[in-house]
Amino acid sequence: MTLRLALAPLAVLLFAACVETPIPAAPPDTSPRVGAPDDWCGGHALPESMCTICNPELTAGFVEAGDWCIEHGLPESACPKCNPMTPPGEGGSFAPGTRIRFRSPETEARAGIETVPAGLTGLGVGVEATARIAFDADRVAEIRTPTGGVVRELRVDLGDAVSPGSVLVVLESAEVGDLRARLTAARERLHTAEADLERQRELRAAGVASARQEELALQEVGGADSAVRAAVAALGAAGAGRSGASGRYS
Repeated sequence: MTLRLALAPLAVLLFAACVETPIPAAPPDTSPRVGAPDDWCGGHALPESMCTICNPELTAGFVEAGDWCIEHGLPESACPKCNPMTPPGEGGSFAPGTRIRFRSPETEARAGIETVPAGLTGLGVGVEATARIAFDADRVAEIRTPTGGVVRELRVDLGDAVSPGSVLVVLESAEVGDLRARLTAARERLHTAEADLERQRELRAAGVASARQEELALQEVGGADSAVRAAVAALGAAGAGRSGASGRYS
């Protein structure tokens, strides 16, 4: 009975102490949050809480943390030159075209970024469109014959490679046949005239033929030679050779 009376006042005292001496709560954080609309330094284009130009006392903390851009004298993570940021509420944390520089290759590897040398490769992307295949007008040649004729043989096909002097077709032309016949006749006439001239010179040397007869034989040789030359020129203009008696040529 005595023990109970002794403990009761002690319990009341402890309860009163707990009620009367509450633990004070931490004061609310009224400092602006990084990225909040009210935490922006419009004059220097970075959060006000990171602007060491307006708040020089922050410099030592950023330098100690290794977050310092020596080139521009601002925190590296918010440097307007190296890592420009857009004001809160204007479309994201970084402006278009922002360049992000990692501190080391290890940081890049931890981020899962892999780089490879640039090279040529096929994309495998095609476009279906209506097209028309045509020859290059600057590299097309039309071959014509000076004389009419019939194509008897075709020696090349479309797309074959040819060189100067290659035979493309074999033609048969009545006009070419006539020119070759004229050439043959002119050659025979020249051969006869040359033989007659030789005989007239021998007869004159023997005192049988006159100078007039030798002169006429010489004129015949000249006329026959001119006929041969004319026939050869006509065949050349027709693109035909001198040999052969038919009208075929290539």
